[in-house]
Amino acid sequence: MPDSPLLASRFGGVLTLSFNNPSARNALTQPMGAALIGALAEAADDPSVVAVVLTGQPPAFCAGQDHAVLRALTPDNVGDWVHALGRLYDAIRAFPKPMVAAIGGAAAGAGLQMALCCDRRIASPAARLMQPELRAGLSSIMGPMLIGLYAGQAAMQRLALACEALDAPTGQAMGLIDQVVPEDGLLAQARAAALAMAGTDATAFRLTKAWIRHMSEPAFRDAIEGGIAAQREAVASGAVKRALG
Repeated sequence: MPDSPLLASRFGGVLTLSFNNPSARNALTQPMGAALIGALAEAADDPSVVAVVLTGQPPAFCAGQDHAVLRALTPDNVGDWVHALGRLYDAIRAFPKPMVAAIGGAAAGAGLQMALCCDRRIASPAARLMQPELRAGLSSIMGPMLIGLYAGQAAMQRLALACEALDAPTGQAMGLIDQVVPEDGLLAQARAAALAMAGTDATAFRLTKAWIRHMSEPAFRDAIEGGIAAQREAVASGAVKRALG
């Protein structure tokens, strides 16, 4: 994995944060999650940053949890793992400024969930939305909760139960993607979407975003606690080891 798990660049007042593990399709690792939490905390306190775009180094946005992390799960440590993911998603949900996901390639599992925690999602035609936890021997708890904020039960079932890979137009039709743009215009359009939101009053935006988050907070917390119980049972059953070897 490269030395820097998260790359940062500025375009005016927009900070672009890019997952940087391209050889593994930006699979999520603990250093990557920690770097994102830290970068968002700094951006929240930096008055020169008006918005954030979250993306991944080609060829993917984020292909989900690194399998080495999953293979190391035990009934004793799985709760810590779920709580760590909850803190990561919470950092995105609680970020007080506009945050847009620019999705090129796979957004799978934790990758899709991070994108769904953002305020908007702009995708290229290469985007693929996936919730493949069952194929890794894990239950899918947080994913359906976040999917349900934008789409109905059919989307939950196709992604979480059938483990379908949805292309960008299908994701847009379901409400999971806001806009599909050409690959070469993905970051520019994501920045434009972020700046459009940043053009509103910053205090009013922060308060409104906090209220929207508050409305889904009970379900989010339930998904964390329910996820701990479900993942502990899945790991104890040996399902992850059977699926991943």
